[in-house]
Amino acid sequence: MKHFVTIILLTPLLGCSGNEQADQDIKTESLTIEQKNPEEVETTFEKYPTVVQMLNESYDFTEEQGSLKVLSKERKPLHIQVSRPILDGDPDDVIRDQTIRDIVYVTFQAFAKTDINEFTITSVPMQSKNNYVDKYKVTLMVSRDKATAVLKKYLNTEDFQTLFKLEGTIWVPSENFDSLKFKNLNAVYADLKV
Repeated sequence: MKHFVTIILLTPLLGCSGNEQADQDIKTESLTIEQKNPEEVETTFEKYPTVVQMLNESYDFTEEQGSLKVLSKERKPLHIQVSRPILDGDPDDVIRDQTIRDIVYVTFQAFAKTDINEFTITSVPMQSKNNYVDKYKVTLMVSRDKATAVLKKYLNTEDFQTLFKLEGTIWVPSENFDSLKFKNLNAVYADLKV
């Protein structure tokens, strides 16, 4: 249902010659602006044509920042690298968990938001742009079939969209996604590797 808002603009007429009354008249104009009902705001779950475009547009990992690289030639078969910054003094287990969490996150995000069936992902932390810490590097080939089996096992669903929820007009990771990335991280990663 569309609502219309009418705005009345009051503008004094200045400089009208020959009519004393015209100097005191007020010109009234009305403008109609179309406004959408909040229920009509676009809330469709967005799908992307490619994983690279999805990651760049989500700003989690971007080619511009050096946190996303395409390692495969001509992107076929797709092999990407994602990287998050680490700090000096971060414990090894925290770095390792973040490295595999990025694989889990990108894997399920890609299958939820694109039609890709498989790709290879490398996760390697970085200390600064293009300064990667290779001792933590992990590479995994992931498939939609394996990821679907993981969803079924841990969340009793095969619907990747359940990993996201709508907050206002933005789709954000849901508690289901957090369960895969945090509560069951090591088991999920192990199941994706099989």
